[in-house]
Amino acid sequence: MDGGINHDGINHHPLNREVIMSRVTAAYTSFAAVAAMAAVMAGCSPDRGAPWSAEAGTGDGHLTAPVTASAVRTTWPSPADPGPPFYARIEPAPPHVPHDGAWAAVVFYRDPSCVRPDFDLLHFFDAPAAFGCPVTMMGSSIWEHGQWVGSPRVAAQRGTAVPVWFFPANELLALLAGGGVTIGALAAVPGRLAGVASHYSEVLHPHPLPGEEIGGGHPNPGVVISAHGRLEDGRSFQLLHNSGDTGRRTVRITFR
Repeated sequence: MDGGINHDGINHHPLNREVIMSRVTAAYTSFAAVAAMAAVMAGCSPDRGAPWSAEAGTGDGHLTAPVTASAVRTTWPSPADPGPPFYARIEPAPPHVPHDGAWAAVVFYRDPSCVRPDFDLLHFFDAPAAFGCPVTMMGSSIWEHGQWVGSPRVAAQRGTAVPVWFFPANELLALLAGGGVTIGALAAVPGRLAGVASHYSEVLHPHPLPGEEIGGGHPNPGVVISAHGRLEDGRSFQLLHNSGDTGRRTVRITFR
C-alpha cells in the first residue's frame, strides 16, 4: 500500500473511531436520514421490488463492482467501519420482511440477545446503541465518493453462523402491521422457528440518499440474499430473496 492506495486502485484510509461514530450517528439519528437510509438498506422502494442481476458481487462477499479513482472500500467489523447500525432486516415499510405467503424470515445482523428490550425494530436504525452488539457476519462496502458520503455503491455481507427466525407469514405480518415491535414480541410470535444459517450471503445495491449533492448508491437498486442452515428442531432450511426496483419480488423459503 502506497499513500493509502492499494494495488486494486481503491483507497483504504481508515478513519479513527471518534470520526466514524460521529459521522454514522449523525447520519443515522436524524429523522430524514433514517427514512432515507431505511430505503437504502432495504435495497428497494417501499412500493416496488424485483429480481436484478447481482453483477456487483460474487455472492460470497467479494465485491467486483467497477469503481472510480476516488472510491473507498471498507470492511466490517474493523477500525474503519463498525458495521451496520441496526439489528435485523425488518424494513420500516411493507412488506417489512421477506415472505412467500406461507412463511416469513427475519435475518439478524447482530446478536438478537443483545437487542435493547424496548427498541422498536420497525425503526430499523439504533445508533449508536447497536454498535455495542456483536455482529453475526462480516461485510464490505464500496463508497464511490468517499466513506460515509452518500450511500455505498454496493455492499456485501456473509456469515457462517447467522441467526434467522422464521414465522407463519400471517402471524408476523399482523404483528408488524400493528407497530411497536420489540424483540420480546417478535420472539413470542406463535409458530416461530429459530435457526442458524451456516451459509449466508447478501449483495446489496443501495438507493442513493436523497437531498444530498452526492447521494451515492447504485443505478440499479436491489438486494439478493441466499442462506441455508439448520433449525433448532434439526430440520434444514433454505432462504432465497431477490428484490429490486423493476416491479417484482421473489422469495423462496423451504424446510426439509
